[in-house]
Amino acid sequence: MSVEKNYKDKVTSNDTQCPSCKNSLETHSNEQLQECIFIQLAKINKKNKTFDLESESQSNETPIAGDVTIG
Repeated sequence: MSVEKNYKDKVTSNDTQCPSCKNSLETHSNEQLQECIFIQLAKINKKNKTFDLESESQSNETPIAGDVTIG
């Protein structure tokens, strides 16, 4: 299945606007779909990266000797 079709299928049948750009889904060209997909993926990746950083900063693990720099 193509990425464009998968993106359209993920949007519910009641949606008439693209969640990314708010333009009509019916008039999206393949190029517009790809651009909107990349925007949505970037948002997801940014959220995941933020989550990873937060979980790492809250870790209670003690660093091992290889991670410690002695100056």
